Amino acid sequence: FDVKTFVIVGSAGAIGSIDPSGSVSVNYGENRNFAFNPAEGYVVSNVWVDGESVGAVGSYLFVNVTRDHTITVTFAADEVTLRVTKAGTGTVTSNVGGINCGAVCEGNILRNGQVELSAVSGTGFEFMGWSGDCSGTNPTVTVEMSGAKNCTANFGVRLTLSGGTIVSGGASSGVFSVGQTVNIQANAPASGNLFKGWRVDEGGSTIVETGYDGNKALATVTMSNRTTLTAEYEEDNVAPTVVITSPASNASLTSQPITVEGTVSERVQSVSVNSVQALVISSGSSPSGWGFRATSVPLTEGANALSAFAIDMAGNTGYSTPVSVSFQAAVGGEDGGTEEQNESSSNPTVLTSGGGGVIVVGGEEGKGEGA
Repeated sequence: FDVKTFVIVGSAGAIGSIDPSGSVSVNYGENRNFAFNPAEGYVVSNVWVDGESVGAVGSYLFVNVTRDHTITVTFAADEVTLRVTKAGTGTVTSNVGGINCGAVCEGNILRNGQVELSAVSGTGFEFMGWSGDCSGTNPTVTVEMSGAKNCTANFGVRLTLSGGTIVSGGASSGVFSVGQTVNIQANAPASGNLFKGWRVDEGGSTIVETGYDGNKALATVTMSNRTTLTAEYEEDNVAPTVVITSPASNASLTSQPITVEGTVSERVQSVSVNSVQALVISSGSSPSGWGFRATSVPLTEGANALSAFAIDMAGNTGYSTPVSVSFQAAVGGEDGGTEEQNESSSNPTVLTSGGGGVIVVGGEEGKGEGA
């Protein structure tokens, strides 16, 4: 008997071929495969079987053919996507691919081809460098398109300081991203001068004063636009007033070392008490809001004079009025009792009566002066 045959018509668009092509006879129930061959630099774009798309496949197999069919393949350039993003204000253009970002921030580039990106800063901004799949600080960069790529162009605003430096790096000028917080410090004032504040010569970035490092004023700047700041100083030849508030004058003390506290009339660089460095503190009890606390100040038996010495932010020095205190070690206390008392108990508890008598608890009875 005669075998029934059917015809499959294969066709291809430009820039490639289909194999087999033309009208191909296929016996009833047989299978038939068609392969697609794009030219160099091109890929299969789409395949239609009987007018229906089956996608960008590399070949197609007709199984158990029982009727006529058509198959058509089209090709397109083998392209990959380059996407550009921006941080800050500026534009990026490409020499191929149609990128003008601005408005068009991605383009299709031939796979394994090259594309050159060029960044141009907007008004008040400076180019900082590339990130993502691009790198370097040159505004022009060449991208090897081995696959899809994403590049970011970073634009920033400049901070310029007169009379101060950027803490990181110690420079007086630098470019930073919008929204970035930068730590700055004013130069140490000349002797007899006091830091007054930062004058804004250009820009509107937010400045917050954060304290001092020695006599160098510290601040943070949150960048919003190009900013120029000048540190201003004012003359200050007034010595700080220093007052010891604790212990009280003529206090009788039975243990040492002691803690000495007081107030100062202004913010100061340092305070010491009898050469012991004190901690400068914010004190609500001081009219100026500033005070000091020195711990572990030693005393000697008998009369002692306590004196505080301060250096203010302008380098002026001030001394407190000396405070007289007396020290007599408590019998059996941390400074020790008499030899007889120490022998009577290894760990006595000492209670001192108002009349000067001494009662030793936990050992034999001993007597102190006035018993």
